[in-house]
Amino acid sequence: MTAKQLPYSVMTAFSTTAAGGNPAGIVFLDSELPIQTYQEIAKNLCQPMTMFIWPEGSQLRSFHARFFAPRGHEIPLCGHATLASAGALFDAGVLAGEEKTEITYHVKNLPPLTVRPSDDGAWEMTLPTTQTTEVSEQERDRLVPILEEALGKSLRVKYIGAGQKGFEIYLMIVIDEEDDLGGCIVNAEPLRATGYTIHTFTASSSTGKEAFVSRMFAPVELLGGEDHVCGSAHCVMSPYWYKEKGIPLGETVIARQVSQRGGELTIALQEDGKLKIGGQVRVLAKGNLHVTLSN
Repeated sequence: MTAKQLPYSVMTAFSTTAAGGNPAGIVFLDSELPIQTYQEIAKNLCQPMTMFIWPEGSQLRSFHARFFAPRGHEIPLCGHATLASAGALFDAGVLAGEEKTEITYHVKNLPPLTVRPSDDGAWEMTLPTTQTTEVSEQERDRLVPILEEALGKSLRVKYIGAGQKGFEIYLMIVIDEEDDLGGCIVNAEPLRATGYTIHTFTASSSTGKEAFVSRMFAPVELLGGEDHVCGSAHCVMSPYWYKEKGIPLGETVIARQVSQRGGELTIALQEDGKLKIGGQVRVLAKGNLHVTLSN
């Protein structure tokens, strides 16, 4: 048995305050670990997501990455943790003395992910997106009662779409702005019956501050069921809203997640289908994890 100390940080993304945004644990490794170790650390940190990163060969700003939910399940992609990790690398001294330039992450089954500093002191990442396929009328009839039970009210459901390749576990539900998504008291447990893992409810916004609002629920993966601010959910929503609202490709707009913590994101859907997502990052805690590994 070998005892190791692993540096880690807890960061919050998409907020300028410690009380807002979405926290993530970022664990810095020298090399890959057994999957059981990832799972144990994620359970112990008990953050909305824990991201493990280690260098890709001798490349200074290139890392491998894996994501684990607090119940110990591995997740293919987590946007808020990816954004938070860039700030963590510099704050924790992993890239101390280096100029804040683009960082690349290599994640299994996905193209390389890039994160770069933006002019306003925030961080910006580029993620793949997906179009959604509208569910059948029969499937809609099955899903709507489950969705209404979760949100505790009748809904004016405008569209229900399932994510395509790489996002098959995502379900997007577009509701009317007057349904007051932010004011809903949600019980996420009924959503276990949909057959999907991630459920993103979204509505247009007429405040003049943001293009649309959303909330995301994943009771199978997340303690409490709700993700405070979900970057990857915007990879599902953005193509829909850019088309629905006639937003020109490349134009930057604001999106807001209206969970209790809340968060603000800048997004820009590109002509190549990729999505630029920006937001502020703040440090909440940092230290060392004491881990025992089998030889």
